[in-house]
Order: sequence, then C-alpha cells, then structure tokens
Amino acid sequence: MKRLKKILLAINFNWPIYKVIPFLEEFYGDVFGKIVFCGAVRNEQFPGIIQITENYGFLGYECLQKAIRMYPNYTGYIHSSDDVLLQWWNTMRLDFDKIWIDQDILSINLQYSYNIDTKQVMKAKRWWPSKDRLFRCQNAFSKVLNLTNTAEGMKYNFDTHVNNFFKNTNNTKLCARGRADFFYIPKHIAPSFAKMLEIYRSEEIHLEITLPSVLIFFLTKTNFHDIKGVYLPDKYWNTKYHNGKDFAEIYFRNTSFYHPFKLTWQNNLHFFKEIVMTYKELLCRDCRA
Repeated sequence: MKRLKKILLAINFNWPIYKVIPFLEEFYGDVFGKIVFCGAVRNEQFPGIIQITENYGFLGYECLQKAIRMYPNYTGYIHSSDDVLLQWWNTMRLDFDKIWIDQDILSINLQYSYNIDTKQVMKAKRWWPSKDRLFRCQNAFSKVLNLTNTAEGMKYNFDTHVNNFFKNTNNTKLCARGRADFFYIPKHIAPSFAKMLEIYRSEEIHLEITLPSVLIFFLTKTNFHDIKGVYLPDKYWNTKYHNGKDFAEIYFRNTSFYHPFKLTWQNNLHFFKEIVMTYKELLCRDCRA
C-alpha cells in the first residue's frame, strides 16, 4: 500500500459539484501521495481547486497536464474524474513503470479512427459530429510533427514518440477516439505526455479524441496494463444500475473502477458509505502511518 504514496491522483470535475470532495478526500486522501482537484469554477469553500478552462468535460485532460507540471516528482500520475469509483486496492500489484488504461487502444480504438490523409472515418461516424473537430485534430497532429526536430521537440523525445506512433498505425496519420475517464502515466514519460496534451489543448480537441490519440505516441505492445474498468452504460443498459438503486447486484470488489458512479445520487452515496468505505477502512488501518 505504501507504493501508492508515490502516486498523484488528479480528479477533474466536469461540473462544479464540489460538495462530494469531502467523500473523495476520505476515500483517497490517505492512500495516495497527493490528490488534486480541478474545475472551471472557483469555490471559496475549496480554495485548493486547480483552475482549468473546462468545457463540460471536453477539455478535462488539462487537469492532468497542469498536475504533472506543478508536481513533477511523483512516481506516476492518475487521471480520473469525480464520478469514477476507483478501487485502488486492485492497482497495488501493477507495474508502476507501465501505462494503465481501461482498454487496449492499439487493437480496439484504431478501428474507430480518422485517417488524416484520406479524410475518412473508419467506423462510428456519428461520433465525429463535425468537420471542424476533425480539422482541429489534424492541426494538432501537424503541430507535433513540426515540433519534432526542434530543440523543444528533442527535449521531449518527440522523434522517438512520433516513430512509435507510426509503428503503431502502420505509417498512417490518424486521430483515434475512445473512453478516457481513467488512465495512469508513469513518471519517465510524464513531461513528454504533458507537452503533447498542451498541443492538443491548443486546438481545443475533445477529451475522448485527445487522450486515445496521444496515447498512441507512447504505447507499445508490452508497456501497458489493461485494467478492464466497467462503463455501466456499455455493460448494463438498465438505469437502475446507473442511478445506484441496484448497484449492489453488479458490484465486485476486484473490479478496477466503475463509471459513472455519482455520489450526488443518494443510492450511490449510501452504498459508498456502507460498503465501499467500510472495506477501505479494513484495508487502510496503517494508511496514515
């Protein structure tokens, strides 16, 4: 459990529902080395919130980008959101020098990509609602390529990352899309990753395009863990599970995370206090040591 003390957990609020912060602090605060909260709206009750230019979740990766630069000395960095239930005890035996993601982006999400050269969307065309979104992603990719052989690009090893990107995509320029509510970045790639996020942020590209697209620059076939989180709308269509009414029916402690798990819903909050927090306290008797 002490290994998690070297990890920073960055939690982004798509909406300023900061009243759940005390519950999140109770659950994560004495487990991780540092926990930071990000949001677009200032709040006097929680002055430590990192200010970002949020757009209802579209640019939530700015939270991790800022956290990496503000706190550069952690072993790794987790990106999450306020409506993710991260069951951290399932991460303690993972390799902290690898990327953690909730799906195999290289084998799955490339199927839903946008080919920059041919201007074709491979699948799920409805997910790419505007040509503007595609154009901006193309611009960001061009900025990365243009920066590669500059002094700044060499500082962040962009040549290595760009070569890795083309290896992963069979020499194809593309933008990917996929879920992006949880992932972990180890320290040795964190500065380069933050710089890449900055570039995509400059084009205001959606979270679920930016993160899968940027990860392709860094992923290999062996340097990540697929931690297999559960996205409730994908797996369980019945809303009784989404609003927490019957969440206990599908809950397993060995699941890495659930999303969405909104503590503003009373059913979820009750389950969190009675079941999840009780188990956390059993595990965490020495967390404060």
